Amino acid sequence: MTEHQNDITPLTDQELRNHVRLIGKILGDVIQSHAGSDVYEAVESLRQGYISLRREDEPELRQTLLDLISELDDAALTDVIRSFNLYFGLVNTLEESYLHHNRQIQLRNNKPLWEGSLTDTFAQFKQQGMTLSEVQAVLEKVNYIPVFTAHPTESKRRTVMEGLRRIFLLDEQLAQADLTESDKRKVELQLKTQIQVLWSTDEVRAVKPTVRDEVKNGLFYFNMSLFDAVPKTYKNMRAALERVYANELKQGQTITIPNFMKFGSWIGGDLSLIHI
Repeated sequence: MTEHQNDITPLTDQELRNHVRLIGKILGDVIQSHAGSDVYEAVESLRQGYISLRREDEPELRQTLLDLISELDDAALTDVIRSFNLYFGLVNTLEESYLHHNRQIQLRNNKPLWEGSLTDTFAQFKQQGMTLSEVQAVLEKVNYIPVFTAHPTESKRRTVMEGLRRIFLLDEQLAQADLTESDKRKVELQLKTQIQVLWSTDEVRAVKPTVRDEVKNGLFYFNMSLFDAVPKTYKNMRAALERVYANELKQGQTITIPNFMKFGSWIGGDLSLIHI
């Protein structure tokens, strides 16, 4: 069997569109059952109308859509806004899942990695004539400090973030090549359940969060991803350097990756930056 036959096939743009179409249909069912047919029809009219305007501007159609919006009562308008907000949140999640899936396949197939990856970056350094010692010296000066904040623009509730993460994982299951029709239906039912939960959950808090709430929200990222992602980052950096600069490594030599990642926080006040 050739190497090409052993390759795992990445998702195509068409498959991503199929996933978006599926999630749109499920969301449509949820809108009809929770907000009613009038809201669903308004959402569909606006969606299709603005897609048409994006292709070609039609002043008459634009005015028709504006009139439709102005005729909605407060409750219906709130549901329409919620529908589009949830839709775009779901689409962003599917795009993240799509990119993550295809990048993992690049890794498994031992193919050239995406621009901006550690391997690609170090390969560019080497092409520019940098030696391993010079790269090591640069790494010693690197200081990367992601800062956590409770800014109002990042007010998405933890419940919503957890729900979108579950949808991300369910979409990963849909991408599996060996998924049976029965398994697919089960995943689609789980997706519908999660979307129903998101529909029933307020996007933002009705009451200003306390400092304790802000801290819990910040720690969400540590518990859900950073405790796993940070050590992987160091491990992947070492592996990338060893791969690119293999010809400069002496037998038994190991590369030292400095502790360049720290975390900052504005949570609880804007008076000073606290490193954690």
